[in-house]
Amino acid sequence: MLRLLEGFEMYGDSGRTGMDLNTDLLRRHEGGSILSGTDGDLITGRGGSGLALRFNTYHTSNRIVVSRYDNQQSDTWIVGFAVLTGPTSEGGILQIFGSTYAQHIALYSRDGTLYVKSYDWSAYEAVNYTMRPNRWYYIEIKTYHHTSAGTVDIQVNGELVYSVTGKDTVRTSLFTNPLGSMFFYSFEDGCAYDDIYICDDTGLDNNDFLGPIKIETLRPDGDDGAQNWSPSSGSNHFELVDSSNLWQATDYIQANGANIDDLWTYDNLSKITGNIYAAQAVAAAWSDTGMPQPLQLICDSNSTVEYSDTRGMGVSIDNPLSHDFVWETDPDTANAWTVNGINAASFGVRKV
Repeated sequence: MLRLLEGFEMYGDSGRTGMDLNTDLLRRHEGGSILSGTDGDLITGRGGSGLALRFNTYHTSNRIVVSRYDNQQSDTWIVGFAVLTGPTSEGGILQIFGSTYAQHIALYSRDGTLYVKSYDWSAYEAVNYTMRPNRWYYIEIKTYHHTSAGTVDIQVNGELVYSVTGKDTVRTSLFTNPLGSMFFYSFEDGCAYDDIYICDDTGLDNNDFLGPIKIETLRPDGDDGAQNWSPSSGSNHFELVDSSNLWQATDYIQANGANIDDLWTYDNLSKITGNIYAAQAVAAAWSDTGMPQPLQLICDSNSTVEYSDTRGMGVSIDNPLSHDFVWETDPDTANAWTVNGINAASFGVRKV
């Protein structure tokens, strides 16, 4: 099951930097951020499209922390991400932690050679792959967390380069839950990340390596169907929710009461032409009552409407929250999304 997509295209335009960027990442991932955020910036993404997050300075405190405490159902996790190496390809890249921050698995680069280690292993083990400086790579790691039967598989650019079984892949003394968070590190000056996905092995779809994916972010380009929220200005609702920064709050739509829907059409896909693994909707919202009001996300595909789970909005304009939901299949067909299906679908929000 696909749990999360992150393409770094929700936080403003290329060149954005500073503590405001750090704050927006923290809001999105609820405790995940560039902890020394003033040296990170948004750059052109992998493949020359979209955006990526770059660390301009190496420091062990510079990292993206992505937490997935919600709805844990598995002790197998699959993480994929694009990484741009710097001039030396040296340092810690990824750590997967338990809910108590006990390290389970770490991925490290030394002179470009990848190494992998669990906390209870005596030493790092070399992966049969060497990365060159100043290049994009797509790395995927699948781990089964177990004290004696653990497994680790690693792919680079879609090629299996490491596989081991019968390992202790947890920190036994503190092992309580299979996963708490993942740290993507600033392992050298100029390294960058893009196109992150997180899956587990539950469900019928997206329960194994996805391969080198590309995330394309679409924004509303028109009103569609229900427009029952009230615009802060003007009459076009979509124009108030199409900002390049998810967290901008100078214009907005608002709703009172229960079961209030607002739907929008979206830009067409322009980069993705092949398999589509999922559509993820993301919205930022807040309440002016001081209490977290309930919000759902909506997907309308050919008049087949599905609602996400319910989440409380942020309690004030200064303390908003984001809500994301992944539709792994097209609600209208119950099959994999197609380009035409994505282009025809509408997405929106419901004040529950």
